[in-house]
Amino acid sequence: MDIRIQTIMPTTGDRGNPWIRLVSYLLPLVHRLLAMPELHPRHPVLTPKRLSTAALALVATVWAAALVIAGLWLVFSAGPRWPMFSVPATLGGWTAMAMGTFVFMFLVADRIFPKAGRTIGWVAEVAFVVLFTVGGIATALALWFGGSP
Repeated sequence: MDIRIQTIMPTTGDRGNPWIRLVSYLLPLVHRLLAMPELHPRHPVLTPKRLSTAALALVATVWAAALVIAGLWLVFSAGPRWPMFSVPATLGGWTAMAMGTFVFMFLVADRIFPKAGRTIGWVAEVAFVVLFTVGGIATALALWFGGSP
């Protein structure tokens, strides 16, 4: 799908308006920045599409790792440190780890390995969505009803 943006050319009455001139100058530049050309087979260089995929993969990997690390901290440090919140901390930790795994699968693995089996990926993603939804509800209920056993 090819989307073209036409440059706004000021008419004779608009030439003195600085906003029209600014928009007519910036619009093609913004279009060039947002356009994502496909990688040409003879020129395997870093194009905006590859750069945006790499940036997304980097940000999503950091996000997923932060969720998993926070989950591990909740399970192994927060529960023993604050015994009154041991059950919600453990449930919340497992929920955060499931969320981190889902974020990595959905935002990184699906884009880096697009030809992987969709059935296996879909089943795993749905399983983790169910896992962190149930975990989130269980964590909220454990917090609501007192926290510790």
